[in-house]
Amino acid sequence: MKNIQQIFLDEILLFVEETGKSVELNLIAQAKINLNLNILGKRSDNYHELETVMQSIALHDQIKIIANPISQLPQDLGSQILLESYLADDKVNRTAINNNFDDLNEIKSNLIYKAAKSFLDFFQIKANLKIILKKQIPISAGLAGGSTDAAATLKGLLILFNYLHINPVNKNNFFLSSRDSCIKFKELLPMAEKIGADVPFCLHQGTALCKGKGEKIFPLQSFALRPLILYNSALPVFTAEAFKQIDAKFFASKQLDSQSLIDQYNLQLNRGFSIMNQSWQNDFTDFLLMDHPHLQSVIDLFKATDADFVRFTGSGPTLFAFYPSYTARDLAMQILSKQNLPGQLISTYTSNPR
Repeated sequence: MKNIQQIFLDEILLFVEETGKSVELNLIAQAKINLNLNILGKRSDNYHELETVMQSIALHDQIKIIANPISQLPQDLGSQILLESYLADDKVNRTAINNNFDDLNEIKSNLIYKAAKSFLDFFQIKANLKIILKKQIPISAGLAGGSTDAAATLKGLLILFNYLHINPVNKNNFFLSSRDSCIKFKELLPMAEKIGADVPFCLHQGTALCKGKGEKIFPLQSFALRPLILYNSALPVFTAEAFKQIDAKFFASKQLDSQSLIDQYNLQLNRGFSIMNQSWQNDFTDFLLMDHPHLQSVIDLFKATDADFVRFTGSGPTLFAFYPSYTARDLAMQILSKQNLPGQLISTYTSNPR
């Protein structure tokens, strides 16, 4: 018999399904764009100091986390994570990887695996997990496709653990732990930062000013429900390589008035694209256009279809273009689709946490 429970977490309604044989949770992992991206300099730890406004968008991956009974594990095995992934339009699985913590070194770079392993290790939990990814977000595209999957995994495991803690009859069947209290959201943040620079934002989502490596999050006024088109050229750009191309000066740390900066960005968001076009840039633009000069013609095409604001997101190579209305976006999508551009056009909109 199935038991479906409603869970509220930070105003997100989720459903935990308990079948008796497993406990399951479905989550949405939203992509992000960088409305601007300023590289302030290179730090003494070799990371770059950033100042960027990130925005969640409706484009998303889907993740199902299944906690199976621990009793099904071999006696000599600790926790186990099974990963399965496929593209959203595939009828059959593209990849199915069964692994435990000691096998398959190549999968240990997978951010879902890293997130799940970090969670279980940090909270000293034994579990028998299966995580299924339905992939829609392009990879290596500046959209946080891996980071948002990791963030959703952390959040999902927190929800499942807390659900079983509140409903303790079957807790030790699925999560074996000596912890006697629920896990708090803020406890995920140190793990998120270690997994990847965009993971903290993907945990928070919404509209936010991000500083440091991206881990310092300052929420801004909502910029949701704005129609846009993404263009992914299918030419992957790896962030580490992109940063090597940036001739950044040494960053001298200084005390800043964060509230003044937040107020400044909120004012600019409120004034909209007229001021954003003047002062919001992506510092990877010159590098991206030098390496991929054909993308300038795509920018010109976006502008020719009356886009209000066109920028690269992250280290690229994905471009995004905002339009004044959903009707204008849909008309532009029709026009652009006839251009036979190599790569992928995606119609979406900005969307705060779901």
